[in-house]
Amino acid sequence: MLSGLAEMKGLRRLSVSLPRIIGPGPECLSGEIFPQLRTLNVFARSVASCTDLFRWTSLDKVTEIYIDCSLRDRDPVQTLVEMSSLILSQCKRLEFLWVLSDHSDNGETPTAWPRPMLEVYQAFRQLRVIALQTCVSPTLADNDLEDMVKAWPHLEVFHLFYEEILCPAVRLTLRGVTALLYHCPKLKHFTLTFDATHVPAPLSYNTLVRNTAVRYMGVCASPVSESRNVVAYLSTIRPYSRVIGVEVGATYGSAWLWICTQHQHKPAIRVDMSPAKLYHLLTAGTEGGGDPVEGCSGEWCWRSPRDWYEVRKVM
Repeated sequence: MLSGLAEMKGLRRLSVSLPRIIGPGPECLSGEIFPQLRTLNVFARSVASCTDLFRWTSLDKVTEIYIDCSLRDRDPVQTLVEMSSLILSQCKRLEFLWVLSDHSDNGETPTAWPRPMLEVYQAFRQLRVIALQTCVSPTLADNDLEDMVKAWPHLEVFHLFYEEILCPAVRLTLRGVTALLYHCPKLKHFTLTFDATHVPAPLSYNTLVRNTAVRYMGVCASPVSESRNVVAYLSTIRPYSRVIGVEVGATYGSAWLWICTQHQHKPAIRVDMSPAKLYHLLTAGTEGGGDPVEGCSGEWCWRSPRDWYEVRKVM
């Protein structure tokens, strides 16, 4: 079936659901493989089937990739890194990457998210959207994050999610968040888990870090202190935030609500911003209507102001 689709010269968008293993690719295909493909949406029962697809598929013109897969592989961490490397070798024009991977059912839960899984995408300097969710706990520190985001000057959306079954050690701080806003001046929406209990020492930049584009900040279960200094710092580096997304039942939910009430623009608190919800809000109104099965071509936009100006939900 895939071989037949690969020879369709006018195919621009492909959504496919893969079994756990798809087997080797065809020995030969006549003509180019997916010569006009721009958007690829993959739903897979394992990461291995995704890597099988990327091994034989020509994706040199693809700009948007959405992957939703299960971590049922024997070594899911290594397989995820391998998939990232294959995407790097196959998709030279990638601008939009959204990868969701849920918990393995083989009794083994990965406990570390290796930096190579993310840093491979540093080669894509044209990236505008990158979102990764995995049951592997992110362990990035401030210096790690800054080293990578320097490569993405056009980044508009940056989400690093983790599954709620994990309680990852928080190594990022407001210093790393500040570096992200400095190196990615076009950033509008991001999700990170970081320590916001204190204000970092001044960074060695020649200008004040003040990102006026950021509208949404997801904090998951990030610790934060009810401090005037923290409020003043957040108001400075992202003055026009409209929404802060907090994990349901988060320990620091009430503290983030206090931060919002003290912030100069009083952003709303949202507790239901799952990766799927964020994807829908980001792509709704584009060709494909926000449904991953239908693709996400065109410019990315938030669906409606009413999605953001809801009554605050008290934790």
